[in-house]
Amino acid sequence: MITVTNIFQGVKLIKDEELASNEVDARFKLPSVNHPQTKTELNSFPAPIGSMVYDPTTNTIFYSNGFDWFQLMSGGGGTVTQGYSFSKSGALSILSGVETVISSWSIGASPAYSTLVGWDLINGVYTASIEENISIHVNITWSAGFSTLGNRIIRIQYKPNAGVWTTIKETITQPDANIAIVTTQECCINAYLDVGDSVRIVAFQDSGVAVDITSGNQTTSCGFRTTV
Repeated sequence: MITVTNIFQGVKLIKDEELASNEVDARFKLPSVNHPQTKTELNSFPAPIGSMVYDPTTNTIFYSNGFDWFQLMSGGGGTVTQGYSFSKSGALSILSGVETVISSWSIGASPAYSTLVGWDLINGVYTASIEENISIHVNITWSAGFSTLGNRIIRIQYKPNAGVWTTIKETITQPDANIAIVTTQECCINAYLDVGDSVRIVAFQDSGVAVDITSGNQTTSCGFRTTV
């Protein structure tokens, strides 16, 4: 359920008049709408072509073409593109032989890092609220000083709304022969998600000992989603 305040309120333009700051606030404020879960839900509030509303939850603006609502962001051909970027908060210990979800991401200081509403940054899972295509890019740094043995594996996994996790992209590398040197690794994919589908990033290694993944700028993820 969403609510819209003064959805038909237009913007009043003032010509050749100097406005005080409080007058600007009153005259140019967009009507607000709490975060719509689906475009269909927002479309239950039709508005004349050119109408605009502001969502204070996600700090985004929607506009109407007289039939549908669209988010006012970059894109082309009727699509809407939203980006995200975040870094790892704290080191993460990956036990040998145990697949581990990379969790505890941080958006840091805006606008350098940002997120999408569907990202559960604490548990490291993204769930689509609408039909979309998502692009995921992850950069991992395995800490030095633990082991030069075994494989280092990064996987991007997908789970349908009613289903189990499966790997849709995987990269494999080996640590540097010098135990004092960190091991960097990347993995990326573009994936189609329906409503309720999820994706996550997991790590695996088989060195025989636990190995840490670093935090901050050394372990980051970024990407974007495209919706219609």
